[in-house]
Amino acid sequence: PWEGWDLRMEIAAAPRSGAVVARLAGAVAAALASRPAWRAAYAWGLRATAGAATPYDVALRLEEKLRTSHPYDGSSTLAATDPDALAHWITSRAPGYCQMFSASMTELLRLLGVRARVAEGFVTGRYDPASKSYIVDDRDAHAWVEAWLPGSGFVPFDPTPGRSLPTRASSSSGVAAAQTTRSKTTTATSDPTTS
Repeated sequence: PWEGWDLRMEIAAAPRSGAVVARLAGAVAAALASRPAWRAAYAWGLRATAGAATPYDVALRLEEKLRTSHPYDGSSTLAATDPDALAHWITSRAPGYCQMFSASMTELLRLLGVRARVAEGFVTGRYDPASKSYIVDDRDAHAWVEAWLPGSGFVPFDPTPGRSLPTRASSSSGVAAAQTTRSKTTTATSDPTTS
């Protein structure tokens, strides 16, 4: 039901030209006309990504903004009766936990024209030298974001403060710098329909 949502793949497949961004912004603004909390969250996302030239740049800027604007607190909650609770949280400076950070970044990426999904799993855990194995328990559960980048597919991002994904492909691991160049020179070759 999002008017103009066919623009998502146009934006994902091309550098963020002013004309394409303006067309998407108009479509999103119309879709959010009756949702003031999400309009405010969208404006927050636009400010956080101002000047971003590629979908990768958009994802990096959102990741960094969420990491620095909200502290981590594993006992945080959202109001269960508020359908716009996540939007209200985005524009606050309230603490949050990994699911709040990843859901927020995913929704903002989607509003900004970048295909994204939440991924959940476990981080590495603790190494136990006695058993020569890793101990993984419920406190190692984690949620992060995977954003579709032209020429690269889904790339993980972790907007949760104090966390980073233990993979070379993760943007938050600091190893994905080459993506900046790749995302400026590649185009999408297929539509990732499983998200």
